[in-house]
Amino acid sequence: MKTALNGVRYDTDTASEIGQAVQSSLRPTGHWWVATLYMTPRSGRFFLFGGGGFMSRFKGKEKVFVELTNDEMLAWVKNYLPKKTLTNNPDLTAIKIKEKGGK
Repeated sequence: MKTALNGVRYDTDTASEIGQAVQSSLRPTGHWWVATLYMTPRSGRFFLFGGGGFMSRFKGKEKVFVELTNDEMLAWVKNYLPKKTLTNNPDLTAIKIKEKGGK
């Protein structure tokens, strides 16, 4: 799936999939969602591709792209993916270290 947001192209076929999370326990309230986190190959930008209920960040749509800053990506990974995701992915580890002021 492809789209462009703010002049940046996003493509789920060429981006690296980092992980997927599902929040289905909230289905009756409209807060449910399913999302996959991706990183673009050239610029290293992060985005979510997913869908969810009318009260989720996907606003009741099935196929939505959401741009994420590095801080938003790190928070999303910490909240929704297994802890080993950050340590097992060199690209994410480098960003985590950079955000903390390391080298």
